[in-house]
Amino acid sequence: MANVPLHRKIAVASVIAALLGPASPAMAAPAPDQLQKGLLTVAEAPPGYTVAPKLATSTDVRYPATGTMCANKPKTNDVRQTKVAMRGFVESDGTIIVTMIGAPGAKYAQAAVKAAADTPARCPNQQLKEDKVTTTKLVLPNLGKPAAGVRQILTRKDGKQERLLQVGVADGDVSATFVQSQGTAADEAEFLRFVAAGVKKLSQIPR
Repeated sequence: MANVPLHRKIAVASVIAALLGPASPAMAAPAPDQLQKGLLTVAEAPPGYTVAPKLATSTDVRYPATGTMCANKPKTNDVRQTKVAMRGFVESDGTIIVTMIGAPGAKYAQAAVKAAADTPARCPNQQLKEDKVTTTKLVLPNLGKPAAGVRQILTRKDGKQERLLQVGVADGDVSATFVQSQGTAADEAEFLRFVAAGVKKLSQIPR
């Protein structure tokens, strides 16, 4: 991300940190190199995107907390932490798309989708210091699998806005999370095409 402004690097780092949540004991899951087979390659990404070289290729994620985009995440002791495979793409204008694929089990994959679906009603409006965050449902194409999409628009004190899109998908024991940050309204259709292609590629993960 050498050409991406520092504030945008910080923004995507904040997105990932919010998705990960606090640490807890890890559970056994397929190795990240197997999950990597479900990630889109740069050749399959939208034109103009390149792989974000400094983004980790795997990390630990808590389910179902990864599904919600609310600052006040639902409290539950029924969680599963497992390792996910990650890949990020960045466009020359700074738009970033990140995919995370984990295998927490069907129960937690479905719970993450439900957490995403509940997000617009749970926190339609949030005040983060001097910034306002508005959350709405992101309408998805037919992906053929349980899925939910969320759109967040952050309005800063000076009136400038930043958009964040997130889609959660459950595919049996596998959970996929797609995130776009620093995009515009015109980028939504492109992001949804990326998600549709990404969901199809989940079939390449060994089961």
